[in-house]
Amino acid sequence: MCPEFNPRSDKKKGGPQLLCVVLLQVVLQVVLQVVQVVQLVSRTTIFIFDFDMLKPLLLWSSVGFLMCMAHVTFTNLKCTALNESLTEIKQCRIKAFNRTHKYIMIHSNLKVKPINNVTVNVKVMRYDNGYKPFFVDITLDGCRFMKNQKNLIAKMLFDTFKHKSNLNHTCPYDCMAHVTFTNLKCTALNESLAEFTQCRIKAVNRTHKYLMFYSKLLVKPLTNITVNFKIMRNDHGYKPFYVDVTIDGCKFMKNPKNLFAKMIYDIVKHYTNMNHTCPYNDGVFVDKLWTGNLEHNFLKYLPIPSGDYAILTTIYIYNYEFTSIHIYLKLTT
Repeated sequence: MCPEFNPRSDKKKGGPQLLCVVLLQVVLQVVLQVVQVVQLVSRTTIFIFDFDMLKPLLLWSSVGFLMCMAHVTFTNLKCTALNESLTEIKQCRIKAFNRTHKYIMIHSNLKVKPINNVTVNVKVMRYDNGYKPFFVDITLDGCRFMKNQKNLIAKMLFDTFKHKSNLNHTCPYDCMAHVTFTNLKCTALNESLAEFTQCRIKAVNRTHKYLMFYSKLLVKPLTNITVNFKIMRNDHGYKPFYVDVTIDGCKFMKNPKNLFAKMIYDIVKHYTNMNHTCPYNDGVFVDKLWTGNLEHNFLKYLPIPSGDYAILTTIYIYNYEFTSIHIYLKLTT
């Protein structure tokens, strides 16, 4: 099941406001296209054009600008799997963000992967004694669009949700799994070398969580670091699951050759201060590492079956045990 992107990061600039702005931009784009057609035709033919013809559209655009100062509300959401052998809708709902605004959530489980051929049709309809076409009816090649976003109207629509969706990269699309953190254990293996002042999991929403930990260094600088990664799978107890990698941390930061370690590092590097070469003189932290990072940056490369897993990390300094960080998670498809 592909993950939702729903961090409540901005209470004032939600999807409805962006949608209002996009509708205004669509109308303005229509106006510009009409002007371009008029200019092109007037160069080649005898053409009498009264620019008063544009006044209704320009007036509507002005009204639209004022409307965007008002309020937009999602009133309904319908999601349909038109071919149940290809996909199924796991979630399709509108939820109140607060008394004023709402947000939408959609989860679609892909039954066929990877997806390399995507065609998208977008229509805007307006209710006037029934829903009727309202200017926009575009069809585009989704994979080509993601490589080169030339269609202006499609780009404006895409810009409204690209930061809240995993439909934000080029083809193929093969996301089939969802990750949930279930537990986090941080241990200072030698209390004369380090201590943990924070080690917690916090919910982003009902679906996703993020983890945070902070380790205070009692000995510094650190110039000799060894890291061991293990993945365990729960099968009547946690048992080794293929991966058991040990690396020289300082050498790796200079030249990240180990592919598995690099995949792990690419997930956390933007959420930690362990993102530079040795020495380390400050406390070590990971801040708000979200489950979505595992789904998009790791699981899309590795077909891992559903189950309960543990990522066990043990850090040594100068060949002495330093800290251990055990991340427990559930993977569902």
